[in-house]
Amino acid sequence: MITRVRRDRGRLARLAALVAIMASCAATGICYAQFELGERTLSYGSWGGDVFHLQQELSRLGYRIRVDGHFGKETERAVIAFQVASGLEPDGIVGEKTFAALAAARPFILYTVRPGDSLAEIARTYDATVSELVALNNLGERPLEPGEILQIPVRPTYTVRSGDTLSAIALRFGTTVRALVELNEIPNPDYIRAGAVLRIPRAGRATASAR
Repeated sequence: MITRVRRDRGRLARLAALVAIMASCAATGICYAQFELGERTLSYGSWGGDVFHLQQELSRLGYRIRVDGHFGKETERAVIAFQVASGLEPDGIVGEKTFAALAAARPFILYTVRPGDSLAEIARTYDATVSELVALNNLGERPLEPGEILQIPVRPTYTVRSGDTLSAIALRFGTTVRALVELNEIPNPDYIRAGAVLRIPRAGRATASAR
C-alpha cells in the first residue's frame, strides 16, 4: 500500500512539473522543455526537459533522486556529489565540464565493508579519494561498519573521435596531456587513434602530474 502511494505521488509530481512547464510556455513563449541536455547551464531553480534528462542520468549512475524536471535541493546535492566523484569543482552548477563528465561517466560499483577495512585502503584499491567516498556515501566522521555497502565511483573513460587531440580532451575534462599520457601509457602524444578508449585521470592525479 505504501509503495503504491509513493508511486502515485511520484506520478503526481511529474504531472505537476509538466503542467508548470506547459503553463510557462503559454505565458512567456519560452519553452524550457524544448532544451536538450547540454544546451544551457543548469543550476538550482532550473526546470524543464533537460533537467528531467539530467536527473535520469544521475539516477542511472546510482544517485537516489526524484526525476521530476525540477532542479531542487535534492538534485543539487546529487550534482555536487557527482562533481566530487569526477574531480570537478563542487559548485552544484551543471556546465560544460560537468556535462562532459556525465557523458563519460559509468555507474558505481557496490562494495561491502569487511572487518578491518578502512576508507583509505578502499580508496587506494579503487583509485578513489577518501573525500569522494565520504561525500558519495554521506559517511560524515563516523567509522565504517562491517556489512554496510558503499558506492565506489568507476573512473570515467572517453572514446576518441576523429579529429580529437590530447590537448583538447585534457581541456574538456579539466586535466593535463601529461596525466592522460601517463595513465593510458600513450607512446606518441601527437597521435591518438579514433576509437581508442582513454581513462580520464581524477583531479588529484592530474595536479600531481602537472608538477
